[in-house]
Amino acid sequence: MGKKLISLILGLSLTCTVSAPAFAAELKVDKEAKKVQAIEKLEKLSDETVELKENDGQVFLSGELSDKKVPSESSATKFLEENKEIFGIDNTKEELKVVEVNKDDIGDTFVKFAQVIEGTEVDNSIINVHYDKNGVIVSVNGNLEENKEITTLGSKVISPEEAIEIAKSQFEFKKLKKTPKAEKLVITEDGVNYEVYKINIFFMEPTIGSYNVFVEVNSGKVIKTENKIRYNTPVTGTGIDVRGKTRELKLSKYKDEAEDKVQYGMLDLTNEATEAIATYDASNSTEEQPNILLVSNTTKAFTAEEHKAPVSAHYNADKVIGFYKKLFNRNSLDNKRMAIESITHLGSNYNNAF
Repeated sequence: MGKKLISLILGLSLTCTVSAPAFAAELKVDKEAKKVQAIEKLEKLSDETVELKENDGQVFLSGELSDKKVPSESSATKFLEENKEIFGIDNTKEELKVVEVNKDDIGDTFVKFAQVIEGTEVDNSIINVHYDKNGVIVSVNGNLEENKEITTLGSKVISPEEAIEIAKSQFEFKKLKKTPKAEKLVITEDGVNYEVYKINIFFMEPTIGSYNVFVEVNSGKVIKTENKIRYNTPVTGTGIDVRGKTRELKLSKYKDEAEDKVQYGMLDLTNEATEAIATYDASNSTEEQPNILLVSNTTKAFTAEEHKAPVSAHYNADKVIGFYKKLFNRNSLDNKRMAIESITHLGSNYNNAF
């Protein structure tokens, strides 16, 4: 009796072990079949071919995908719900959140959704619905995480303030250039989802750094740290100052990793007499400790009205360092290569610098 029972248990275990992959395979085939059916349904709307491209989580669906509609959040949400098999969505209203609606110069409208898992937005997981000027949906593109479960690393939920302190403790700095804020979101690392606080830590001394730190909300563990700004090449640019004169500027060409674009910033790291010459914009803040950003532009020419005060500040700071070096042989004001920082647009007086 005992041997028969053991044999039966082993047999059942073996059957379950074998059937699990088979069930997963059947489920995958079923999903693909429903995806094909959804695409065939869209193709019946017009004579155009509907094209679906998928690559490493990215999806791009194009063609005449709908009848004429009024471009809106509700019609875009309804379209995604009706065709959720194509995008791997289970429940559109629970899994997607509208974050932006834009209309371009030619009349096309774009509705942007962020993916949501258990009520929290997923970092860099978005899907865009594109209407042409006639209100016909002509493309849908983006990327959504297939795994919709969150893994927790602890049992105690930490506060945003605690997360900020954890992020600050990862670095050595004299002072921060802006007050850190904690943004809660979901990130995916090696196929695993974590709910985290995303905190940017930006400082100038003793070295220059801007980092995004991702702190897991249930343990305080740092999941990853991203270098937000990579300074690549010192470049020479120009700008128009408050007197209307064109000035030569020493800049840094860098890539903002967070926004994936190249910028030219008022940051000079080439002067041997100082650690850095940096010029910031306080955006006319009247706060006692305003958040400030490095004055940057998409080109090397700083010619806009809002650039006049920063151009004057950046140009004159270089001249002051040169004056101290030439006349007194001093490395910056303290003779220890102190960084020179200028803050412009502080308070209501627009063209000012400190």
